[in-house]
Amino acid sequence: MAISPYELYKAQAEILVPVVRALLEEMGPERTHALVSKAIGPYFHDMGKTIYPQLGGADFGAKINELWKMYNVDGTFDYTIEQQNDKSLYARVDRCGFAEMYRGLNAPELGFLLCCGQDYPLTDGMHDGAVMQRPKTMMQGHDHCEFRWDVHEDPAQRSAERGKELARVSVEQLRLLAKEAAKKKAPTAQ
Repeated sequence: MAISPYELYKAQAEILVPVVRALLEEMGPERTHALVSKAIGPYFHDMGKTIYPQLGGADFGAKINELWKMYNVDGTFDYTIEQQNDKSLYARVDRCGFAEMYRGLNAPELGFLLCCGQDYPLTDGMHDGAVMQRPKTMMQGHDHCEFRWDVHEDPAQRSAERGKELARVSVEQLRLLAKEAAKKKAPTAQ
C-alpha cells in the first residue's frame, strides 16, 4: 500500500514537532535551525534526485507540473499554475493541507522549517540549474503561497539567486523558531 505525500509528512510532523520543540528549549533557535536543516536537508536532496527522473514531462516546467500532481494526489492543495514554460513554473496555492495540519498541531512556525523549508534541498536535488523562490507561504501567516521555479543556465546567476533566497528563508525560519520558542516561555493564564 502506497502512502501519500500528505500522510508521510503528517507522520513525520507528529514525531518531529516534539523533537524540535525540545531542541528549541535546550539549544535555542539558531542552533536548532542549523541542526534540523543539516539533518533533514540531505534526505530531501536525495529524494529530489530520485523523483525528478521519474516525473513525466519533456522539460523542467512540465516535470514540476507533474510534481504538483504527485503531491496533490489526495487533494492536499487548491492551486493554480500561473505560468509554465520549458524552464520555469510559477504556482499559487490558496489552500494548503500541510499548513492546516501544522496549525492543527499548534506548530505553524515549525511547519515552515520542517515542511516548506525542505522544498529547497528537494529542488537542488532535482536539477542543478534550478532555483525555487517562495516569497509567501501560509505557514508564515500569508493568505496564500507563491512558488517560482526557474532554471538558470549561468551557474553564477543560479548561485546568486539561490544564495539570496536561502538567506531570506533562513532569516524567516529563525524568526519563526524564535516565535515558537517564545510560546514556551510565555506565562499561561490561570
